[in-house]
Amino acid sequence: MGAWIAMLYACKHPERVSRLLLIDGGALKNDQAFVTLLPKNREEARLAFDAILDPASPRPPAFVLDDLVRVTNSGTMARLMASIVEAANYVLDGKLGDFPVPVDIVWGASDRLVPLDYARKLEAQLPAARLTVIERCGHAPQLECPGKLIQALLSLFAEGPPPNRKL
Repeated sequence: MGAWIAMLYACKHPERVSRLLLIDGGALKNDQAFVTLLPKNREEARLAFDAILDPASPRPPAFVLDDLVRVTNSGTMARLMASIVEAANYVLDGKLGDFPVPVDIVWGASDRLVPLDYARKLEAQLPAARLTVIERCGHAPQLECPGKLIQALLSLFAEGPPPNRKL
């Protein structure tokens, strides 16, 4: 959700933002989601982790799945899902042609919660964007493959921001 909030902030305050780095997220609708983020039982929680993690990554033990069920149905995600109609007012579909800052997009190739096609759609709509894909990594590279993420970030920062394709 940080990428979504960062994009909204950059739109509202472009004078305060020189460049964005989005990691497996953005402010477009995700019509491809096939897994619930509010699991009601251990099996739904397992399916959520299957969507988030690379197939080769270790899966969490049963007690973590049970805790996910307990926490998500009364926490932040539950409140967000309850107000999803209002959240839809804050998507930027079709509004990115004049996005005010360059954007680097970093994506886990194995992310099935927000698939790689979403990242490609985001990159195509932004005037200055560059997509970097991390292989064998899922939705949360900072947790699942931090070494690969650090290397990607170092490369991106060394290159400078992506150029504006509209100029």
